Amino acid sequence: MNPSRRHVSALLGAGLCMGVASPLAWAQSAASQSPLKLIVPFTPGTGIDLIARTLGPKLSQRLNRPVVVENRVGASGNIGTEAVVRSAPDGSTLLVSVNTLVMNRALYPGLSFDAVKDLAAVSQTSWGQLLLVTPAQSGYKTAGEFVAALRKQPGRLNYASPGVGTPHHLSMELFKNTAQVFLTHTSLPGTGPAVTDLLGGQVDAMFCPSMWLCRTSVRVA
Repeated sequence: MNPSRRHVSALLGAGLCMGVASPLAWAQSAASQSPLKLIVPFTPGTGIDLIARTLGPKLSQRLNRPVVVENRVGASGNIGTEAVVRSAPDGSTLLVSVNTLVMNRALYPGLSFDAVKDLAAVSQTSWGQLLLVTPAQSGYKTAGEFVAALRKQPGRLNYASPGVGTPHHLSMELFKNTAQVFLTHTSLPGTGPAVTDLLGGQVDAMFCPSMWLCRTSVRVA
């Protein structure tokens, strides 16, 4: 089945996706000399934002076309995603997203768009992991030690995430359910603020993208 005009225009992805496929077709489009906009539906400095800003210059060189990265944040990626869905179908707007694109369909039943029908995956550009981390000064050297501390102090420790419904949040909830422990959730506006509070000792743990670990003083539990 041929993709609809909306599918061709609204680019996107169910993983870490972005338009690097078929560069010749894009270069030959009528809008090839106008800026190609990469919409990142999360805050600057997040893992997917770093990926978009790394790929942008290379994509620009490959397509011989200006590339602009724009952050449209809010609602666990839904605001930026909707902006792409509603954009003009001229091939100039791409979404650079993560697996929240798939998860949000179940978490937000009232969405005004259907990511499966309104967007078409172009390419997976990368993959990453979320790792359980604690402040280096916490003293926890393993996940087992962390779980033992949680069982001794139920409800006393907390964790950060960049928002309700994010992979970071749901990963910790899965961890809590699997280990049968309890931590209080602290929702913050982005990965950067969450890591800042973790390093400052305001929170005790979080699930952190692996690419952040080379930039911070945290301990992998």
